[in-house]
Amino acid sequence: MAYTTEVLLFQAARAQIYREIVLPSLAAGKVVLMDRSRDSSIVYQGIVRGFGRELIDQLNDISTKHTLPNLTLLLDVPVEEGLARVATAGNNNRMEMQGREFHEKVRQAYLDLAKADTTGRWQIIDASKPLEEVEHAVWQVVEQVIQNTFL
Repeated sequence: MAYTTEVLLFQAARAQIYREIVLPSLAAGKVVLMDRSRDSSIVYQGIVRGFGRELIDQLNDISTKHTLPNLTLLLDVPVEEGLARVATAGNNNRMEMQGREFHEKVRQAYLDLAKADTTGRWQIIDASKPLEEVEHAVWQVVEQVIQNTFL
């Protein structure tokens, strides 16, 4: 797939999801959890694919009507371990089938975004730990944000 097509398809899907599900849910006072969104486009299309962060930020703002997450969890794991997990699970998709170098760039871009964040919404969690420890770390962060934001 051409990279330009990839950018536009992800943004079109995001625009639809935000208008049909996310924005109405937020307007109703609901908590919305998402697996990947605008930050993923910044990493994959903006940084790794080379479209630039500024363009992807503009497209994200259009697609999400300037909606930003209250919390972004980065479940960090070394590339080799992540690729092994995907292979074991049998969930290979077009992105997972990219080479190790691609995944190293993706991981580093996510870490750089998280470290550059000045809003405090990014939380890096060591996902190489046992599942129970990762789950506990995630719930601690999520509960704190919900208490501080919604209660």
